[in-house]
Amino acid sequence: MLNDRAGSITPPGSRCRDGGFRLLDGPRDHAVHTLTTRSPTAFWARLTELLDTDTRPPPARDDHQARATARTSGDALPEDLSQVWEGLGDDARLRADYRRHTPFPTAALAFAPEGHAPQERWRAPNGQLDRSAARRSVLTAAALRGYSFTDLLAELPSHGGTWTGLANAYHRYGSHIHRALRRDWNNACAWTSRNAPEFLSHAHKNIEHTGGTTRATKHTGSQRRWLAAAIAWTDATWPNSSKRWTAHAALQALAHASVLNSALHCGTPTVEFGNRSLSLMAGGMPETTLWQILREIRDLPGAPILLIRAATGYLADRYALTTPTIADSPIYRRPTGTLTASTVLATLLRASPTSRRAYTSGSIPK
Repeated sequence: MLNDRAGSITPPGSRCRDGGFRLLDGPRDHAVHTLTTRSPTAFWARLTELLDTDTRPPPARDDHQARATARTSGDALPEDLSQVWEGLGDDARLRADYRRHTPFPTAALAFAPEGHAPQERWRAPNGQLDRSAARRSVLTAAALRGYSFTDLLAELPSHGGTWTGLANAYHRYGSHIHRALRRDWNNACAWTSRNAPEFLSHAHKNIEHTGGTTRATKHTGSQRRWLAAAIAWTDATWPNSSKRWTAHAALQALAHASVLNSALHCGTPTVEFGNRSLSLMAGGMPETTLWQILREIRDLPGAPILLIRAATGYLADRYALTTPTIADSPIYRRPTGTLTASTVLATLLRASPTSRRAYTSGSIPK
């Protein structure tokens, strides 16, 4: 084969670039049978099931039924969304009692038509504009002020509107622009469903305290066990390198992401989050650093993560959180603490100065 990605195969007998000729691996009759016999009709479906992948695009959800996984058990959506939303499908909008009647935020109002963003808003750790955060702010502001998805489309230039800046922020999705816009709108509606009741003047306001930890939910057991084993594997793989602190933060971000969206396949947690979101969960680690350390981890034997689908279009990489092994022996560890977002920051504080500098420089310590 030319390489394992292009998949260019030369037949037996072909001259090799380094001298000699290609040899057939196995009996000739077996090769002829493989090339002339069709696979069973259920082969592709079975392979898809084993790999936990789906080649079909995800179905679109109604706006008034939008769901987003809660960050904690206290962030659950209201059981009856009809109390918060009115209308159906693309015409669903926030009920008048829950709407914000203040003007659009200045930053969102500047970004939507012109694409302008203030220097102190929506910035990635490297100082560049985070268009994903800007889009979320505009869509959430629109949802809170009674917009429906139909109203949102009417603001875009393709429908005669003037929100050119918002439309340009979706150009990277190519032919999937409408699907990506609907996905972000569903996420904005889900956030609005959780938080709109807090904006009522007569509503009880929850008092939040800084510091401390929250109790682990009953659904984090598998992620906590995996994280404990993955940390042990990392310490054994890089015992004398500050790189392990970067790996700790990346693995903790994956575990936290798995808790936020607890998808399981045959009992194994899977994670599908974009690098931007994972970098924020990893304490603000640069995306390039996160991508490099995840690639290095998954290429090692016995790694605690398995890439089961590479990113394509608007879909992110999907990882399976597998049991790590050392010398073909699986690692099992009991979790020693509660899995929370602050765990990543604690790891960063324990890291060496060289490793901490990697978070701002975008490089992985050797």
